[in-house]
Amino acid sequence: MILIHNNFLESYSFINIDKFNFLNQEKVLEISVVFCEVLNLYILCLYYSPSASVNDFLDRLEIILSQLKTNSLKMLCGDFNIDY
Repeated sequence: MILIHNNFLESYSFINIDKFNFLNQEKVLEISVVFCEVLNLYILCLYYSPSASVNDFLDRLEIILSQLKTNSLKMLCGDFNIDY
């Protein structure tokens, strides 16, 4: 779930992008994606479980990013739990 402040919603509309829901898997990756056409902006909220494989997480993230408009802005936020 992505929460957006009312003041922001008064100026911009956001569309829930649910075509990535099939990639949601508890203890690997949980994701919510919204798109704002006026700003040409995707907001992706991600959760990666620390008990999951980093490669599984990155593979799923790559699938998602490869299917977004290439000329759009992307904002990734969430809890990545990756120690490098």
